[in-house]
Amino acid sequence: MERQQKISDCKKYYILNISDINYLISIIDSNISDTDKAEKIYTFCNDATIRASIAEYSGNHLKKEVEKLKRIQNMYLYYESKGYFEKFKNSYRCTNEELDLRLNKLNELMSIVNSQDTDYNKAEKLLLLYDSLKNLKKSYSLLIRYGKNDSKLDKARIALDNIDKIISTYTEYEEKGILGNIRYMFSVYDYFENYDYAKFVIDYYISSPDSYITNKFLEELGISKEIFDFCVDTIAELDVDMYNDYLKKKEQNRKINYSHVKFTISDLANGIKTGMLSDGTSFDMLEFFKRIPFKKSEDFMHSLIEFCKRNNEEDYNIIMSYIHKNKLDFPNTFKPLNVKEVYDTKTIINGVELTNEDKDTIIEYLKSNNIPVVSKTYNCAKIKYINGNITKDMIKKQNVKEKSKSKILIPSIKR
Repeated sequence: MERQQKISDCKKYYILNISDINYLISIIDSNISDTDKAEKIYTFCNDATIRASIAEYSGNHLKKEVEKLKRIQNMYLYYESKGYFEKFKNSYRCTNEELDLRLNKLNELMSIVNSQDTDYNKAEKLLLLYDSLKNLKKSYSLLIRYGKNDSKLDKARIALDNIDKIISTYTEYEEKGILGNIRYMFSVYDYFENYDYAKFVIDYYISSPDSYITNKFLEELGISKEIFDFCVDTIAELDVDMYNDYLKKKEQNRKINYSHVKFTISDLANGIKTGMLSDGTSFDMLEFFKRIPFKKSEDFMHSLIEFCKRNNEEDYNIIMSYIHKNKLDFPNTFKPLNVKEVYDTKTIINGVELTNEDKDTIIEYLKSNNIPVVSKTYNCAKIKYINGNITKDMIKKQNVKEKSKSKILIPSIKR
């Protein structure tokens, strides 16, 4: 467990914790000058740290933290665009926090190399600090080039002067295959530690009639796609029979999804023609965005076109005509809504001025119904809200219904 904790700690060096996030938000909300804010933010973290943190918290469905981090990121990018960071930068292209971390790790590397420990134990400790020789060299190349006379590096001066010894030791262990063996053992260790967890998840996937709906399935279990993939890898490594059952279920789900997508495309095409969908709902752009497949894929239009081409040509022509007519194939169609601009702009429709609370309701409706929050959908929802087709009570009831769904509680994965 101690070794496993060290692995976990190494992976989290550049993830902001909740107290860090709140500290940065307090800086942004403070009354100090923008220059002072920029200095405090820059010396505390960088854009890579913020992006890594957003990814980490998004994967764990911590929406409030993600929203705060995005606010921090926006402020960071704003200060960067204004050139505020230039005077705080050093030759090593990192923050003071990161520089101190590198120096501490460098001293630790030197201590490991000079120890009387076995080669295997040394190699394991080196690997916990740096997972590749490339990353090790990258961390110290600029320190070596520019730091000869920099007193800030004196705390690791001996180690820095002997960096070649550290690199040659790492290289030796790599060439002998020791590091490769340890990497494999680490991966197997992860698998064995999490086998019961993975078995539960994959068994649930196999037995669930709704596991073909990937997002809902993951939400029901309270896990991210990354954790699910790790569970699949674990079963593939340790349980051949269950993995084969998983592959069969995956193929069944693929066919079910294909059938559902095919029906949805035809239903939307009919809705465009007749103005009515098969469940009796009136067709409009919001229903199109709510139901259209592939909207979360990286290349929505390409995926949609390729699928339609392989199926009903008439449906394809109707769908594409609707897309072109409404300019949904424009590059900026799925550009996120500029929320600040929405709230800063006075909006009057049919003599009714929208309040910020009204705008909150409209945006919440889009999010609750899994509709992309973009200008086109916001404008469409705005009209429906004014006409009384979208109400606060409607969204409230929908959210209560979603929250009432029971979620399966499972232990956190030990990664």
